[in-house]
Amino acid sequence: MKVIGAQLARRRFLTIEVQKIDSRHSRAAVFDYNSKKTVSNFFFALFGNEESYCSIMSLDEKFTAAAASVKDMKSRPSDAELLELYALYKQATSGDCSIDQPGVLDLKGKAKWEAWNGKKGMAQDAAKEAYVSCANALITKY
Repeated sequence: MKVIGAQLARRRFLTIEVQKIDSRHSRAAVFDYNSKKTVSNFFFALFGNEESYCSIMSLDEKFTAAAASVKDMKSRPSDAELLELYALYKQATSGDCSIDQPGVLDLKGKAKWEAWNGKKGMAQDAAKEAYVSCANALITKY
């Protein structure tokens, strides 16, 4: 196997290993760079550019990889950034907010509820795409 696209992938804490099967097809495995766990295995036709390897990951695979990567940031994002990530994650995984609003004294719970409830009506796939974009921006920043 050959590791490709490491600079692009490491920015997202992923490595991509590709094994050539024949002249037109390859098998690839995407690994979490920090934990060295397999995120995804897939077959694909060769198109000749390294960016295409990352673009074939499904939205769910990108979402799972981003969720794993944000846990390993070197410094802590701001509370507002964390709330945005939380709200997008909850919307992507659970859909519209379905829990009762926390009491007045539960400030942290209320902030989380308000952030998630603010995403009401957003499609789960749109929330996953927004989460991946937000997570990648934060990983680059922190």
